[in-house]
Amino acid sequence: MQYKNSLRNKIKLLRKRPLYRLKILLHYLFKREERDPVFIVTTRRSGSNLLLSFLGSVPEISFLSEILNPGMYYGVRSHWISRRSVLRHMIHSINHCRHRICGAKLLKIRLEAHRLDLETLKKIFPTAKFILLYRKALFEQFVSLKIAEKTDVWLWRDAYPAPQPPPVRISSVEFEAWSKSTRAFYHNLTQKAWLRECSVTIDYESLSADPQKVFDEILFPFLGVPSSAVSSSLKKQNTKPLHEVVENFDELKNLNGIDQEYPTQAPYPIPSAEFW
Repeated sequence: MQYKNSLRNKIKLLRKRPLYRLKILLHYLFKREERDPVFIVTTRRSGSNLLLSFLGSVPEISFLSEILNPGMYYGVRSHWISRRSVLRHMIHSINHCRHRICGAKLLKIRLEAHRLDLETLKKIFPTAKFILLYRKALFEQFVSLKIAEKTDVWLWRDAYPAPQPPPVRISSVEFEAWSKSTRAFYHNLTQKAWLRECSVTIDYESLSADPQKVFDEILFPFLGVPSSAVSSSLKKQNTKPLHEVVENFDELKNLNGIDQEYPTQAPYPIPSAEFW
């Protein structure tokens, strides 16, 4: 699905966002209901759209998309907005969900833009739980991000022929900086002892390989809903090997971190202090 930054889309956004904000405000004022929010905390191209698609097939829960996305009418602008207004928007958005067990995804880039941390969210939403989603193969994640940025295609459904990913050139300096920032983000999560009591971690590779197993063994018990069959209409955008997509792959194949993965055999399987 493409999100073109055209004048037409900007006008559409300006028209739809105020109406949506008014709608969720009125719902909050006149039909406030108890909610048990679950936030998907992740980075871009870690499989969050795939996870949301699977969650959307579970009847007992309702998940919103990226409620802080400045490019969508249900999001908020990235500049000239106070943190208080952002939190208020999150409260109204969660209250507008159809079911008590509900949630939305929060990307690292949005949390940083609005100076939000999980401690603040836990104070605002005392019953909140967190799904920490990551991708083990960092270089594949970065290449996927570069392709999406180049094409402005961020998800693809079964109903359409899969596009051929365009060739991309990868800057080793940019990858190393991004990789360091991404690892630091997840490492910081491991330092929050309180978070372990109200979160689970899953990786994109396991989710895409056997989603039913991930849901049956991890997510259904965590969400407190009975097991059911999960499905998704999304398909993988890039099925080509990296050396066919990355134009300068030969220059990068010995780059530090290109084959780096997070450890998976650990009680809390996101990067530990020893990993860093």
